[in-house]
Amino acid sequence: MTGFTPRRNKIHRTIITAARPTLRVTLLTAFVMISVTIPSPARSAIVGAGLRPTRLQSSSAAFGPQVVDRIIARIEGDVLLLSDLRELGQFQQLQSGKVEPDSTRIDELIDQWIIEHEGQAAQFPQPSEADVTASLDQFKKNLGGEDTFQRRVKETGLSSAAVRRILGRILFFSRYLDYKFRTAAQVDSAAEEKYYNTEFADQLKARGEKLPPLDSVRPSIHELLVQEDISKRAAEWLTESRSRLKVELVPAAVSTAPGTS
Repeated sequence: MTGFTPRRNKIHRTIITAARPTLRVTLLTAFVMISVTIPSPARSAIVGAGLRPTRLQSSSAAFGPQVVDRIIARIEGDVLLLSDLRELGQFQQLQSGKVEPDSTRIDELIDQWIIEHEGQAAQFPQPSEADVTASLDQFKKNLGGEDTFQRRVKETGLSSAAVRRILGRILFFSRYLDYKFRTAAQVDSAAEEKYYNTEFADQLKARGEKLPPLDSVRPSIHELLVQEDISKRAAEWLTESRSRLKVELVPAAVSTAPGTS
């Protein structure tokens, strides 16, 4: 659809930004959002100690081992790790060139934890390998092609395998939110016409482009408004769900910006 640039609602952040490149989102930036919050036996094993195994950094080996991972938050019986926070920052840097503050990323990780656990409890299916490959191909295209993708992956410190894993989780999160809230989303023709005559028309006018007939863009406008309704409902659900969770934040003692130790 020529000239049509959908908006995005904050709730999707990283998650839906990458999963649905035609829908502009700033959550769950994605958004989000990433398998950084999946519980595992390895994580359960470190809960008592609060740390992952240490290693020697080449630049500071003479001074002994340094902690390279540790718990930053406890949610019910699970944990979020410093590596989770860093990886989300690396992905944000790869995707947009900007990294959100630690506190914002921690909130996103908690949101993703909620979606992950409810989706698993509902036995919601994981995306197929073909779907993840298609998402990765689209992600590369959005960045400017394979060469740009490889350069930016190297700059952020992420591996191609990590990006693929993250996009797979993004698809899972996005599809589960759609499954959970689409049937409740209500968009009528009056709302479509209002958007067409205001925001959509203003976007095209600002670009100097001709406004197409409403009927030619109505399906896309309808889907955009449905997505915004889903975003609103998901935001309300996440807020309510978080109010019932026992979350303990463990202050980080080191900088967690991408590229730092």
